[in-house]
Amino acid sequence: MKWAKEREKTLMAHGKLDHEMTKKERLAVIAFREIVAQLPTNIETPSLTELVEDYYRVIESRRHSIPVRDLIDEYVESLSSRRLSQTYVDTMRRRLLRFGEGYGSKLTCEVTTELAEGWLHRLHLAEVSVNHFRAALQQLFNFALKLKVVSGNPIDEIAKLKTKTSEIGALSTSQAANLLLHSSEEIRASIAIGLFAGLRRSEISRMSCEEIDFEQGFIEVKAKNSKSAARRLIRIRPCLRAWLLPLRGGSGKVMPTEMVYRNRLEEARRAAGITDWPNNALRHSFASYHLAAFQDASALALEMGHSTTRIGRQSADFDVAKSLEAEGIDGVCFLIQSGREADGIWESQSRKGNGLRFRGGGDGLEQAELLAGAESSHGEMCRM
Repeated sequence: MKWAKEREKTLMAHGKLDHEMTKKERLAVIAFREIVAQLPTNIETPSLTELVEDYYRVIESRRHSIPVRDLIDEYVESLSSRRLSQTYVDTMRRRLLRFGEGYGSKLTCEVTTELAEGWLHRLHLAEVSVNHFRAALQQLFNFALKLKVVSGNPIDEIAKLKTKTSEIGALSTSQAANLLLHSSEEIRASIAIGLFAGLRRSEISRMSCEEIDFEQGFIEVKAKNSKSAARRLIRIRPCLRAWLLPLRGGSGKVMPTEMVYRNRLEEARRAAGITDWPNNALRHSFASYHLAAFQDASALALEMGHSTTRIGRQSADFDVAKSLEAEGIDGVCFLIQSGREADGIWESQSRKGNGLRFRGGGDGLEQAELLAGAESSHGEMCRM
């Protein structure tokens, strides 16, 4: 009788949780012991409690999880609410929707590292592009972690692909001058902005003529057009101003459509005899010229819209900058502007007297001739 009373007290206190195990439960314990016995000796033996808790987390994750397509919608909406660049938001949406095409109906918690890695490899894109898609997925699942719809980020275990590092180069002064000379009016201002202001091609493509302030002497890069989503003002130096004058009082986009720009640039490159085109040539050329002129990497980084005030070889060709110094080219000495603007006479010359002279009438540039050591008498040097 005493044992029965003690047993009754126990059941009252703990309920059926402390009751005798069922046959299925005993079989489960036996199966657990058999699995543990087969584990290598160098692996820490888990407890049955740990396994039960892990399984509970999986069940809870599934209970609170949402379909991938819903996660993508919420994440893109959150990006828009943070007032990030619209181009950035659109790019992220496009990449994530591509993933959603195959796995949109899948629960977010069901996306595994193996599944995501296999999808990335099946894109059949260049290494850099695959890494961009990987980064987009990683950010998406970081967002999922904040929503507590997954227990971990499956993308963290996917290694970045190794990419080939391309050599950083810059156009020589004669190459840049020839490029401007042989470029069509449609793209000449865009090329000049890249060479003499260092704007990103994407930033130039979004720029309107109204954002070029000739009176104050600045180009405004609006936050919505900037890669860093931060507004900045770029000084219009004399060498740039000369090439932007045809846009004064104009309206609309500075650059034509991407396809037109690409085709016209290729035509200008061929006409200028430029066979070796460095990666991101115009922007990197500006960085190299700026270093040669001012020897101030921090100021250059700010002007180029970098997130850090340090600048390295990925943005400027230090060898080119040094060679420009050695040649006596004090900064970007591309243009000597004639006092007769309407005649469209432009010249370029280094302190040693070597360079290019551009002559043209009205709106166009008609011919270029080498200045072989002769001093110019048509105006003052337009430096950086």
